[in-house]
Amino acid sequence: MLQHELEELLGYKLLPWMWEMANAVYMEHKAIEDERGKDQIARIIRLGGWAPGSSPIREMYKEIGDKPIAVETKKNLYETYSVSHNGYCFDEKPALLYDVFVEVKARLEKEHPELIRNMDYFEYDGPDQGLEREKTVQWNPETGWIIVHYVQGGSEGFYVHVAIIKNGKYTIIFLAKTLLEGEDGRFWSGKMVAALSRIMEV
Repeated sequence: MLQHELEELLGYKLLPWMWEMANAVYMEHKAIEDERGKDQIARIIRLGGWAPGSSPIREMYKEIGDKPIAVETKKNLYETYSVSHNGYCFDEKPALLYDVFVEVKARLEKEHPELIRNMDYFEYDGPDQGLEREKTVQWNPETGWIIVHYVQGGSEGFYVHVAIIKNGKYTIIFLAKTLLEGEDGRFWSGKMVAALSRIMEV
């Protein structure tokens, strides 16, 4: 059975996940006959459609193992993942730590341009930092506690740290600084902490 043959019998184009499910049932389900297989599949689909809970083709797919089929791919700040035909998430791929920084900085520039103006810099400070180093470190939600806070500089201004705490070790991954002093420095540093906490959901 070819995809276009089944589509001609049904009268509409199949989404990729629909074809994958129908073809798997056609190839593997013991109730599908060799000679009349594609007509059987078409009749089963016409009978109950694709909706969860009322679809015979879905029930038959369960009977041959119910291997996850990606209906759509979604992305958030920290990972890309697939949503299966039965609503479960699978095939999670964590983002690179540097890519998380790039996205966070882009959102800061778009949503809080006043912060960018009042901070002298906001830069990546991860373990693979440096122009000559390939960015390969992945974001790992189990890395440790993520903390966002500001500290007064040793000689001037204030620093904003985005850091990981694990096993008693403190590691800065993103770093911002303002040269503003006193209450002005505390005000803008505090605003930066609040914005980063919201964007990063920490």
